[in-house]
Amino acid sequence: MTAKGGDSIIKPFFSGSTGDKKGRTMNDEGKQIRKLEDDLNVSGTGVILMGLWSIIRVTMQVFEESGKIINEVIAEDQTVSKPLVVIVLVVLLGILGFIVMNIHLYIGLNAVRAARGKKYKKGYFRAAIIVGLLAVSGMGSYWDELQDLENIDTNLAAMLVDITTIYIFAVIIISTVKLEKLRGKET
Repeated sequence: MTAKGGDSIIKPFFSGSTGDKKGRTMNDEGKQIRKLEDDLNVSGTGVILMGLWSIIRVTMQVFEESGKIINEVIAEDQTVSKPLVVIVLVVLLGILGFIVMNIHLYIGLNAVRAARGKKYKKGYFRAAIIVGLLAVSGMGSYWDELQDLENIDTNLAAMLVDITTIYIFAVIIISTVKLEKLRGKET
């Protein structure tokens, strides 16, 4: 089967080309842009999920240590009641959670928008660098925690999650830079 001019109609389906509905093929730059967009989209979603996990993890840690925290505060100041300390603790946890989630949403949603070619705020890139560097700097605390052999499984799991978070931020940073360069060439 041939079209006008002798070109085969079937050839694009078997030649391994990645054509669209109109039969156009994607060049190497187009393939790379598509891959970077996919990476940025998945990583943006990952940042949002890691933000949720951060809130859950901190909440669990605070509730695990809440008895100790409450007793220390009450021992420090005898005039403070236990319900007041609990309320302050919950309010502070809520404020911290709100801030952390908003930062992760800002980075994640703008990365997804950038990946989809929609309008986005460029500040997400700087925020991703800052939060990524904070995550890297937090890895030093695992050295002491890994010495505690009683909770080594929990500490290793937490460390792996943090390494994954660092990886996600690295993918966002690298994909954003490469994507901007490649998109700049297109226009």
